[in-house]
Amino acid sequence: METRAFETSLGPIWLRGEPAAFDDDRPVVVVIAGAFAPIDAFDLLPQRLPQAAVLQGHIPGNHCPNLTANTPGVFMAAYSSAIAQLGRPTVVCGASLGGLVAMGLRAPNVRGLVVLDPLIRTSGLAYALPEFRAALARRPPQDAVDLIWTVFGISADTVETRSYAGVLDGLRTPTLCLFGAPPDETTALEPSIVTEADRALLAAHPAIRTQVAPGAGHHLHVDAPQLVLSALRFFLDPLIAGTA
Repeated sequence: METRAFETSLGPIWLRGEPAAFDDDRPVVVVIAGAFAPIDAFDLLPQRLPQAAVLQGHIPGNHCPNLTANTPGVFMAAYSSAIAQLGRPTVVCGASLGGLVAMGLRAPNVRGLVVLDPLIRTSGLAYALPEFRAALARRPPQDAVDLIWTVFGISADTVETRSYAGVLDGLRTPTLCLFGAPPDETTALEPSIVTEADRALLAAHPAIRTQVAPGAGHHLHVDAPQLVLSALRFFLDPLIAGTA
């Protein structure tokens, strides 16, 4: 794997992939993993999608440099700039916070979005509050503390709800949004973070089609990999055939 930096006015975006993926003429799949995801979270995707040039990215500050601010808006703008520099038809797959970032992309070469259990409002994160508090107790770097507070509204002694539903106002890119099952319909240790109200909001958007992965939790690339691959192929196949 090779990592290349794409310079933007807000700081660099790092994308990681096989060297050929940066330079050949295949359509691109850019993956934006969730906050604090392991670096290899999507490492199997290039093998499963050999017809695409798969490039993996992370939330700024996680396995890559920080940007000028720890806000979803800054992440969206920087990733939009980096993806535009690719200059090739691109499908973006975003997970969790990465899914929110994907829905805020405005790069002209993005042809479709596959969004996995996206962060819309932080009210769906109540089950994870002890994990966030435990992470803060380990005294992580200040940038991580800032991210947990700014994006998720969690500090050592305070919880504030954050809503990012406004990102949907400017969304025009065709989007497939996949959810994990509701918490009472799964045994996953990390259930879906998308509330019923937010599922309804997403389903009502004219650019979005939604689907629930039965029994799956928040990490759909682990719990429902075939469904994720099918969603990516929905956008990739027309690009490969030259009909999109």
